[in-house]
Amino acid sequence: MSDLNFINEMKNKAIASENLSKNEALNLAKTSDLDALLSAANEIRQICCGDEFNFCSIINARSGKCSEDCKYCAQSAHFKTGCETYSLLETTPVLQMAGQNEKAKVHRFSLVASGRGIRENDKDMPKIEQIYRALREQTNLHLCASFGIATKEALQKLKDSGVKTYHHNLETSRRFYPRICTTHS
Repeated sequence: MSDLNFINEMKNKAIASENLSKNEALNLAKTSDLDALLSAANEIRQICCGDEFNFCSIINARSGKCSEDCKYCAQSAHFKTGCETYSLLETTPVLQMAGQNEKAKVHRFSLVASGRGIRENDKDMPKIEQIYRALREQTNLHLCASFGIATKEALQKLKDSGVKTYHHNLETSRRFYPRICTTHS
């Protein structure tokens, strides 16, 4: 089968919402016809998403002093980066930023925070829940969160407060991870 025929077959599976096998995905990555692959990807995007964008905005809700040593992060306390440091923001400035973003036609809004992660008994959890409840009540934004490693109970509290999507950075493979971060696996 030619690259073009294979690309078209995979494109049609994607458009029909059929899963590609691991081998099919790997074979797509090996294709030599990059123009045909990009054209198929664009056709899939057009059919599945149209020309609309779904914008997401983030606010750095807590900055600096992170105990982790992730090599890429300016907020790690292990490195002298000149990063501004501050505790968890108050509800009012977060609501103001969210309102500005909503007026600018942003669809999703996320609080991101420095630190290893979040637990249900984290000292900031009640304030985080308050912020998200206010965002849920006062905006129409799809609410997201990014607080690092989270317990199931903390995630439930976030969900109950209005969070619909949780982000977590997966920087690299398990094999290479020790070269990126040594303070956790």
